[in-house]
Amino acid sequence: MRRRMAVVTLILTLLASGGCAGVRHYQREFLADRIMDPAATARERGTERHWLDTREGASGGALGAGGGCACN
Repeated sequence: MRRRMAVVTLILTLLASGGCAGVRHYQREFLADRIMDPAATARERGTERHWLDTREGASGGALGAGGGCACN
């Protein structure tokens, strides 16, 4: 029983370690793309909302406050 558990553990370890891969320095630019950052879209939406409020000179309905002077 102990030998069987050791073999199963070894097989699972080998299968799990097979997913590791090295990344070359020129491939890192694709991993650093903003689409890989899930928080980027939230920041972009907030920035766009602020920009639209400032450009339109009005705000409201989007939890914003202030006017069109860009001082909010």
